[in-house]
Amino acid sequence: MCTLLLSIEGYRLGVLFLLIMAAKTDKNGLVTRGMLDEAVDALLKGMDSLYEKFKSEMNSQIGYLRGEMNTRFGKVEDEIHGVKIELSHVKDEVKGLKADLSITPSRRELEILKKKVDKHIQLPH
Repeated sequence: MCTLLLSIEGYRLGVLFLLIMAAKTDKNGLVTRGMLDEAVDALLKGMDSLYEKFKSEMNSQIGYLRGEMNTRFGKVEDEIHGVKIELSHVKDEVKGLKADLSITPSRRELEILKKKVDKHIQLPH
């Protein structure tokens, strides 16, 4: 789209230059090779100028967007760091709970112990 706008603007400059050149000479006269060369040179200079403007505007926009992205990525990295810290606290809690529960016998161990006790001690029914 921008290339099209640049070429349209360059075309307008060339047409304007040709109109100015035609106004300087006889209105019914022919356009000479020199006039065409001058028009082409003016067109190319206009296109170069427009291209440089466009390039500087794009560089400015890209620089702005790059800064915005860096700021946002920095915030995301900070959030991830915070989540990692919280996750390590949760892992420590889970390890602590596992350690607390490891002294409690499992269901299977409890059943074996119960059978041994029942074998040695007969409770009245």
